[in-house]
Amino acid sequence: MKKPWLIVLIPVGAAAAICAVVAARFESKIASNTFVGPINIGNLTKSEAQDKLTKWWDDESHQEVNLKMRSKKAALRLPLSKVGVGLDVDSILGSVPMTTVLDSLNKPQGAAHVPLKLKWLSEPSKEISAYIDRVESGKAAARVYLTDGKFTRIPEQLGYWPDSKVLIKDLAKAIESQNLDVEIPTIPAPARITFEELNMITDVISTFTTKFPVRKKDRNVNIRIAAGKINGWVLMPGDTFSFNQVVGRRTIQDGYKEAPVFKNGKHDMGVGGGICQVSSTLYNASLFADLQIVQRHNHSMPVAYLPVGRDATVDYGSLDLVLKNNTSTPIALCSQYEAGKLTFKVLGKKDPSLDVKIESSDSQTWSGPVKTVLDAKLPMGKKKVLEKGSSGRSIRMFRVVYRDGKEVARESLGRSLYKGGERVIAVGTLPTFSAPAASPVTPSQPRVEAVPPAFAH
Repeated sequence: MKKPWLIVLIPVGAAAAICAVVAARFESKIASNTFVGPINIGNLTKSEAQDKLTKWWDDESHQEVNLKMRSKKAALRLPLSKVGVGLDVDSILGSVPMTTVLDSLNKPQGAAHVPLKLKWLSEPSKEISAYIDRVESGKAAARVYLTDGKFTRIPEQLGYWPDSKVLIKDLAKAIESQNLDVEIPTIPAPARITFEELNMITDVISTFTTKFPVRKKDRNVNIRIAAGKINGWVLMPGDTFSFNQVVGRRTIQDGYKEAPVFKNGKHDMGVGGGICQVSSTLYNASLFADLQIVQRHNHSMPVAYLPVGRDATVDYGSLDLVLKNNTSTPIALCSQYEAGKLTFKVLGKKDPSLDVKIESSDSQTWSGPVKTVLDAKLPMGKKKVLEKGSSGRSIRMFRVVYRDGKEVARESLGRSLYKGGERVIAVGTLPTFSAPAASPVTPSQPRVEAVPPAFAH
């Protein structure tokens, strides 16, 4: 005898199977023979198609595309993954033809091609912008100079930007055709600084000068090159200035010379020696212009051309001088190099009611360490100074701002700590030999023999 529950279960299961078959006949899928680029996603659900397209793009994005400007032979080769684009799967699947099994039986579908669509994951890569800058000449930033009391304003010379809307369509077409040579469409870059804004720079806000020995020619070459790169640099309100970014890496190829530098509290030689005088002079001009000091570092030893606590050392890749235009109008940094003298001026809109002074406190001094080394080439006991060294110093600096003679702000510039340089003295160990003194010699006397007296005969 059959169990009662089997009598009920068999018809229910059969009904469910029939419903599944019927549902499958009416389930919506992508029409057969539907292609996205070279990928056939026909007869798949959108979820299945999404997985298939994503896996395909993971492989495809490693292909390199050749990007170039019109009539330029040198191309920029970049993997698609570094161009900054991704596959726009949602947009693609939103335009694919859908059908059911029943529809496909009643009306067979022909092949359908859905356009490949990409999207920017970020702005076009920095490599593309840098490539455009290299091959397109004429681009230059705005500059403002002051010569003999006269302002010279040079407007920005516009370069080009990649036209991202056209470029992304061209990239999609290139991938579909598998011809990965793409010409970069460009549009003129918008002006960052207008001539009207340059005309707002009308006054000298601050000026500061340091001096240097004329005879140190290599060092002076470095000062002139670095100062020239900064001369005329314009900062809009809120802009920051990085000494290392503007001046760049100091190399022999760029004209820099080997000259004396401070290194770990010692005197040494290095390419670009002397440009810390440029950063230090600019730092002081910025202090008196009441600009925001974002980053500044003191040397390991005090410098001869500035009061203690007023220097600013730089080292490409590690130590930087960073300033910010915290005013409401544009400013320009103007340098003037003369024999034995460097001047920086901050140009902009001067507030005649403001005055800035620099004060110090808590100054401390201590003797630096002394190290003695043995030198087998020096005579025994003789001494020679290998490194002069310097005393350690510590001082705290403040910037005080006055308006109409009344103090309105007092800003701590931090403590400058100069650990001092080690004094190194060589002591000779070379033995000295002297000839032994000669013994006195007594002159020999002639020998005289006694003669016996004569006998009488």
